[in-house]
Amino acid sequence: MSSISASACASASAHAPAAVAPRLTGVPETLMIPLAMRAAETLRADAIIRDPTAERIVAAVDYDFTPFRGAWMTQADVAVRTDIIDELVRAEMARHADLVVVTLGAGLDGRFDRLDDGRVRWFDLDLPEVIDLRRRFFFETDRRRFIPRSLLDFAWIDDVARRLDEHVLVIAEGVLHYFPEADVRRLLREIADRLAPADVVVHTTSPACVGYQAKNRVFRRMRAPFAWGITSARELAAWDSRIEFVSEQPFVDRHPHRWRWLRFAKAIPGVGRELRASMKIAHLRLHA
Repeated sequence: MSSISASACASASAHAPAAVAPRLTGVPETLMIPLAMRAAETLRADAIIRDPTAERIVAAVDYDFTPFRGAWMTQADVAVRTDIIDELVRAEMARHADLVVVTLGAGLDGRFDRLDDGRVRWFDLDLPEVIDLRRRFFFETDRRRFIPRSLLDFAWIDDVARRLDEHVLVIAEGVLHYFPEADVRRLLREIADRLAPADVVVHTTSPACVGYQAKNRVFRRMRAPFAWGITSARELAAWDSRIEFVSEQPFVDRHPHRWRWLRFAKAIPGVGRELRASMKIAHLRLHA
């Protein structure tokens, strides 16, 4: 049984599934990191986000979360990026009455449960073994569907079956930095070709962070090296004339009290620039 928190275990629903032993390796296993961090964040009195579903899942899976204990920087990273993306999704829901959200590499994220406005159509996409696990804790409905495919299997675009009156929002959180740049280019090109006009929310890291996992105890146990990083998402607008840069939000500029000494380090020339480049969420708009 998970050891991340006795409190999380105690809070598990009486109807939670029997212990589940995930059989995930490589990139799919990395979904355990944000899951654990969202559960731990929920227990804080000053939580940036609250995700009781993550608590219940952590309590129900047979997985050793011990190496994640005390990883305050990773926890702040996950909490802040979750907060930023939730905010962007709410804004798109307010802008578009008929919105379709597609989460690439959804893992065990429960964003739909937090944000559902009663109208949105939502698709959570991930590899088949992850979707099999996801079905143990989440349920499909007429507005929420699961797609068991790689994000590079572009048949998922057909699965979405966007109507002409719908606007599409694609979320790529904690996933694209595991792919080489050529694959990221292909992905954005396919979205522009077949779903535009569309908005895309992209979580990116910096070139300096590629290969960083070997030095990070949270990532070290997993065979999932980063393959791609950019200094700013403004670089993506140069890839294709249909890509418009809308905004970019570095994590260290949000909730400064949670970044401890980093909130002072970011004032140092060069250091601050790298911190902002290493953890950020970009909003892109793809035009037809």
